[in-house]
Amino acid sequence: MDRASRNTSTNKGNNDDMEKANSVVNLSQRQLSKTESNILALGMNFATTPCKIPVEEFIQSIEPSIRKMDKEKAYNIRFQIHQVLKHSKPPKSNITRLEHQAINSLRNDSSIHILKADKGNAKVIMYRTEYDHKVQDILNTDIYTRLKKNPIPAVERKVAANYSP
Repeated sequence: MDRASRNTSTNKGNNDDMEKANSVVNLSQRQLSKTESNILALGMNFATTPCKIPVEEFIQSIEPSIRKMDKEKAYNIRFQIHQVLKHSKPPKSNITRLEHQAINSLRNDSSIHILKADKGNAKVIMYRTEYDHKVQDILNTDIYTRLKKNPIPAVERKVAANYSP
């Protein structure tokens, strides 16, 4: 019985490794380190904690609401926000230094392109030239036609006309 439970846990560990291996499809010749593979297996929506608190973004998001208040109340709120931001510290990193280096290595490698697979939750690594060639092949089919002019300004005018107070 002890042997059976040991085999089950071993098989479970192997299944986790197999899932990680299957979640990253490397079509390039670039050799991925174990850390790079593990980072990619976390998924395209995985977010690292910020290295510093985004003070400017925080202030920009609050300022429009504060402007509507009377000056004294707005000043007090700004002062309190300043005090909180001044004494706040960034959160602890959710990745190791080695994982951070792996992310930078993948990001700085201009010869590859990392994208989400069409089906499943797999990540595909392919040469950028091959990816660009495939995109051009798709764009050069009869499915897509080049527009004579940019339609966005007309759409913006229609939206503004429909939603203006």
